[in-house]
Amino acid sequence: MNRDSTPMNPDSIATDRNPPSGVEPYGGGMTMAAGYIPRNDAEFLAWMNNFISVLNANLATFGLVAADLTPLTNARNDFQTKLGNFQTAEAAFRAASEAKKTSRNTAEPLFRQMAQRINRHPAMTNALRAQLRLTVPKPRQRRGVGPEIPGVRLEVDAGRVVIHFGTNPDDERRNGKPDWAIGANKCLCVGFSTCPPPNLPRGRGRSRDSLPARGEGWGGGDV
Repeated sequence: MNRDSTPMNPDSIATDRNPPSGVEPYGGGMTMAAGYIPRNDAEFLAWMNNFISVLNANLATFGLVAADLTPLTNARNDFQTKLGNFQTAEAAFRAASEAKKTSRNTAEPLFRQMAQRINRHPAMTNALRAQLRLTVPKPRQRRGVGPEIPGVRLEVDAGRVVIHFGTNPDDERRNGKPDWAIGANKCLCVGFSTCPPPNLPRGRGRSRDSLPARGEGWGGGDV
């Protein structure tokens, strides 16, 4: 009889002889979970040492002889050797990784400094940047011009010039930017044949002899 006093069914005994995955058979048709072997390598080695030691002390209990443990001992010894080799290699890898990291931290700033130095050199070109595998600036592309045409109105005051620009420069309450525009370049030059002069970057439109100017409208700001 089983524990609940129900007569044992021969079919149930047969199922114990073919346990599901992850379950190992006990003697007498009983089963046990297969998770008793540790997944950690060091713990697995300690588990094998204990298993062999206890089993060796109880050979007669299980009807075994010392030769029955030889395959287990050989497998344990091989794993112990391989684990030691792995741990040595792992320690060497960590040391090499740290040495590599230190070397890169030394080399990278040196190359960055030189790259920044030559990138500002007048002789630098995009072709050379590409050969050196530096960042090649993308050329600025002008957007398509739409039907709206912005206007400009200058308001001259004592010691200053106010620039009104946009779709309605005469009425700042209705003034705005054309839908197709994203910004504007403003330049105020005095005494130059071209504007902006060659040595004056675009957007920096105040020459040494120019009047102060204040921009208003959809792209307002100092010029």
